[in-house]
Amino acid sequence: MKILVTSFGPFGAFDNNPSERLMNDLRACSLEDRLGVQIQWSVLPVSYSSVDEFLDTLDSEFDLVIHMGVASNESVLRFEIIG
Repeated sequence: MKILVTSFGPFGAFDNNPSERLMNDLRACSLEDRLGVQIQWSVLPVSYSSVDEFLDTLDSEFDLVIHMGVASNESVLRFEIIG
């Protein structure tokens, strides 16, 4: 199974984006070894053009894509199934 996990880097008031911190914590858990999967980890700059460029560089298909971000106006964890 091939998984793509992305998060966003710094933006606005977030010098240290919580989504990037969470992704780095997950990465440190050695999920590839534990789950027997292949994971590509990527931190994306916060801009439409950067995300478009990143998508254009992908040369693989993934079985699962997980993108993490932060909504500064939210007070609870929220899962979106369509972005």
